Amino acid sequence: MAIVKDSSGNGGGPTGSGPENQYSGVSVIASAISGTVVPSYVGQIATDTTADQNYIAHRADVTSTAALANTDWAKI
Repeated sequence: MAIVKDSSGNGGGPTGSGPENQYSGVSVIASAISGTVVPSYVGQIATDTTADQNYIAHRADVTSTAALANTDWAKI
């Protein structure tokens, strides 16, 4: 098996820029998620420890702004 270095400049690694987003596991754990925590990227998974509920970040509205808001969470 060969290991190939990513030289595209996309997130993560020694040559990349920005975060290497994790899409398969929980990356945020807090006592309240929706309405308090702003997701870092669409697809981010979070756990609300108070409600014992998982959430996934999504784009709640289609606007001209690229920024996510603390309301861009959906229960999963």
